[in-house]
Amino acid sequence: MDVYNIYLESENPTSSVETTGNYRFNVRLPAKKIQYHTYKLYVDNWNVALKGLTTDSAVLKLYLPQNNSYSSLSGGNNTVVASIFNPNIASGRTVDLALNYQNATAYYGINALPQSIDLQITDVDNVGIDFSNAVNFFDLSLRIEAFYDIED
Repeated sequence: MDVYNIYLESENPTSSVETTGNYRFNVRLPAKKIQYHTYKLYVDNWNVALKGLTTDSAVLKLYLPQNNSYSSLSGGNNTVVASIFNPNIASGRTVDLALNYQNATAYYGINALPQSIDLQITDVDNVGIDFSNAVNFFDLSLRIEAFYDIED
């Protein structure tokens, strides 16, 4: 098994449309084996800073081919890999809101090592979150385990 760690953050994407929460990252992973038979994607950490926004939810979508998945949102393959609901949506909402997601044990089956990763961050109603303000940003730590032996 080979392990690939990927760190992405909103300040340095390959391309983006920040007003709708859409980002593309070109990923340059070193190839260690020619053929892998299984890929497991993990979302280890996802941090979102939404200063000044009243967003009550954040949904992370990765547009990677996932096998054996379904989403009622799309009617097809599941693209949602994480969601966070703001606990401070009432009158006590903080001025400097930061949300965190950690889940190093649940994996998503993907079909290949990505050469690019397209992602979108929306609210629960599928409306893109505006990251164009300098105080709104995110970072994301992904891990891919790639298996090349049946015994792995």
